[in-house]
Amino acid sequence: MLTLDISATLARAITPSLGIPDQELSGLRSSMRRYIDDWLKERRSGKHAWSMAPYDKQAIALVKEVAERVKTEHIRTVIWIGIGGSALGPQVIQEAFESPDTVEFILLDSIDPAYLEMMLRFVDWKQTLLVIASKSGDSLEPMSIFFLCFERLRAAMKDRGAAERTVAVTDDYGAYRTLFGKNHALCWAHPARKLRDLARSQTLSAEKQAHCADTYVAFCALYEDVRTVLAQPFVARERKEKAAVVRSRLRSLAAPRPLDPVKLVTIKQSMRRNTKKYVTCLLHPGIPADNNKAERSIRPLVVKRKLSFGSKTQKGADTMSVLLSVLLSLWWSKPKNFFAAYGKMLAE
Repeated sequence: MLTLDISATLARAITPSLGIPDQELSGLRSSMRRYIDDWLKERRSGKHAWSMAPYDKQAIALVKEVAERVKTEHIRTVIWIGIGGSALGPQVIQEAFESPDTVEFILLDSIDPAYLEMMLRFVDWKQTLLVIASKSGDSLEPMSIFFLCFERLRAAMKDRGAAERTVAVTDDYGAYRTLFGKNHALCWAHPARKLRDLARSQTLSAEKQAHCADTYVAFCALYEDVRTVLAQPFVARERKEKAAVVRSRLRSLAAPRPLDPVKLVTIKQSMRRNTKKYVTCLLHPGIPADNNKAERSIRPLVVKRKLSFGSKTQKGADTMSVLLSVLLSLWWSKPKNFFAAYGKMLAE
């Protein structure tokens, strides 16, 4: 345990005008006690799962497994992607333990294009481990850096083992983890929208349109059942049983029918081919049935791009991506007093 001795900074030690008065410490104790109580209540409700990682035997085993892999695969460079709090811990460890005998540790905590290019210019990707850390798992900035690095890693590895050279450190947003392994999850909302549009198509005969409408209704019923299951506490055995039922229903729904128009044939083929990926959300805790959350988060950018017809130059596109990333991050973190926070940021 680390102990911080502040006795030399107290008012009674270095005069009241320069030191910390006892009244201020009492106020801090009350505030901290209230914050700790609130935080513990949130943890008991399922939040802040990361705080229990040092006591989680499975998490410790995974860390040791990664460390052993770094040794056996002769990794020479570790790239850590993290912004804010996700970068402070690794930075302390780096400053305390890095030496000529340790692996090269590159900490990426900025989305500045020039900075990223400078840091990544001489990386040997074939001997690199990529780590992305995001407590929430849905932050735009680290995700942007990750895709940049992962594309370079995949190109160097020629798509062989790039995912195995990637480690994700997140809290409870399980969909983030699907990027880094075999548990690929497909979004239920996408086929639902395609089936809805097909059911409304005016180019089909009345008979085929009615058939497409029936398929759409059946799929929406199954989609709603999946969301109902996800709203319940995760129990592995029960989820496996329900996932098997969903896969069976999905295969039945996706079976070819004489009235299927060409577009519906294509949609059903994709469903039959990917039934396993549609139930990933049921088999792993925290993974949603759709990626609507991600799509809503980038909707303002898409609308802006359509209205302005994009950027004329690459430099303009890069500048706009940085500005919008900063502004939207500020908006999401300070939605009630965005303009005050924006003014303060400009002043600083």
